Amino acid sequence: MSPPMRDATPSDSGESKGFVSINSAHHSITTQFLKTIISEVRKLGQESTIELQEVLIEDGLDISNPRLAKLIIDWAKANFSNLELPKDIDISECTQSAHAVYLSVCEAVGPVKADVILNKTITLLNELPEASIFTPNKLL
Repeated sequence: MSPPMRDATPSDSGESKGFVSINSAHHSITTQFLKTIISEVRKLGQESTIELQEVLIEDGLDISNPRLAKLIIDWAKANFSNLELPKDIDISECTQSAHAVYLSVCEAVGPVKADVILNKTITLLNELPEASIFTPNKLL
């Protein structure tokens, strides 16, 4: 049985007592998921990366938050550099973002390669400390 999840508790000095908040954990895991999945696509070559950019830009994303969808599309337009998800992103938006980008990867490189990329991404993210609070599998 896993330990209960706790929000960060600030000390008198304003510093965290070593806890990672649920909100910061899902934000961090989602950010790392998106960056890692793109990094894995890049390993397939420039053609795959360009195809993914075109899919994201031309097809858009099925995300309920239009501001978040625009942010991810703008990230693709900027050659996937400097992703900054909003700090107030909720778990539902994290899941939608990860799922939408994964579907775009499927379209760009095919479902078999996309599944390999997804599995590697999840394996890498499970090594992060935040994964004990918000497992990357919750994004799927």
